[in-house]
This record gives sequence, C-alpha cells and structure tokens, in this order.
Amino acid sequence: MSRKAAWGLVGIALLSGCTSLSSLQTARVMPPGASRFFVGGGLVRSSILNSGGSTNADGLPFVEGGARYGFIEKWDLGVKYTLPGMLSGDVKLNIYEDEAWAFALGFGVGYMAIENASTDPNAPGFKQEVLDVIVPVYLSYDASPGIGFYVSPRYIHREASSIMQLIGSALGLRFGNTAGAFVEIAAAADLKSDFDQVQLNLGVFFGNGPSVPTTSPSADAR
Repeated sequence: MSRKAAWGLVGIALLSGCTSLSSLQTARVMPPGASRFFVGGGLVRSSILNSGGSTNADGLPFVEGGARYGFIEKWDLGVKYTLPGMLSGDVKLNIYEDEAWAFALGFGVGYMAIENASTDPNAPGFKQEVLDVIVPVYLSYDASPGIGFYVSPRYIHREASSIMQLIGSALGLRFGNTAGAFVEIAAAADLKSDFDQVQLNLGVFFGNGPSVPTTSPSADAR
C-alpha cells in the first residue's frame, strides 16, 4: 500500500469516527496560569471500514498532540490536533474536588475536512467535512499524586454527510503528576445505526501544572 493510500485509510477511519475519541485528561483542571502539553497516539478501529472487508482497516494508527491551560479558577481550556487534519477545542469546569475525587463538566467542538483532488476526469475527487459538538463529563479518582483513574462519558452530535448521535466514553489511567503518561481505551456508538468505533490511546504529558494539587482544596481555601 502506498503512503498516500495509507493516510487515506487513516483519514477515512477518523472521519468515520469522532473528532478523536481520546480524552487524555482527568476531572481536575489546570491551576490558573498553568499549562500542560501532550503528545500521543494509538490505534483506531471502525465498523464502517471493517464492513468493506479490508483487514488493513483494523488497528489503523493515528498521532495527536495538544495543550491545556488554566485561565481562571476551576476552569481550563484545551486544544488538540490529530493527524491527518482534525482540530478540536474544549473547555472544562470543575464541579467538585477533594483529595481523591474530582468531577467536572465540559463542552467541545471538533472539525475536520479531507479533500482528495483527482487528475482523472472520470474519477471525481473526494471531499468530506465533519463537525462534532461534544458534551463530556469527567469523574476521576486519585489513589496518589503518582497514579489515578478516570472515566469520561460523552455525547457527540455529528454533522457530516449525515447526522449521527453518538454515545461513548473513555476509561483511563494516569501515571505521574506534573509529567507522566495516560493510558486509555475509548469507544462510541451511533444511536441510529450500527456504527461503532474503538480507540486505544497512549499519551505522554508535561508542563508546569500538577495533575493532583500538593495541598488539598480545603487547605488552599484556608
């Protein structure tokens, strides 16, 4: 398979799913003025590709990167770019936080457009645009500053060649505090069709803001 064809398959796989299902974050938010960067990737599997009978469609790789920034108390915002061309952004509001547990609400938007112009007049080019509106919730439990567990259910409204209503979730582990790694699995399914997608995600993060505060929220308030 040529490199162009391989990236075409990746593009179709990601277009067939969401604007990346990965979460790669817990329910805690970045402190005001703090930032975090991440680089990650993984494998994506889509039922649409599998229905075409291509065994190469299983476990297609993807790469992504992004950042989060705490812009005000209890709020942070993030941006993520996923090859071959998905851009998404989100905001997150922390609702509850103690030494171990955290709960947050979020809102995000993702957009992707792929265009393949054909030089053959009998073979028209391909262009597809996808707009996702994502409403996630976040729940996390930190066993220690160095390890934590998180789950992020989400609803996704997608507008592309058709409208999809997706329900999904990400489930992951955090290793490290100011720097470390996320390991997670994410999945989503359409409420109106047989479509589903699964992603295995791995990301490394670093920055100047800890995942878990070194002092409790109650102590900070005092």
